[in-house]
Amino acid sequence: MNITEAAEEVLVNQLDIARQCIEERDRRIWELQKRVELLEGMLNRLAAQRSGVPAPQPQPDYKGAPRRWAVR
Repeated sequence: MNITEAAEEVLVNQLDIARQCIEERDRRIWELQKRVELLEGMLNRLAAQRSGVPAPQPQPDYKGAPRRWAVR
């Protein structure tokens, strides 16, 4: 391996690291945009309500909770 090949390899590695950083940044921006949209929707629903009582929210799934008794 000569100096030219080593320099090219270093540059390729630097470009790969830069690409990964940009992809990570773009993913974080996308996640933040989705959170902002969710919060805006929640604020709009809250502002539209006159009574001040929050709308019912869907219940979380409790799958994975083991049954500890047997039916006889």
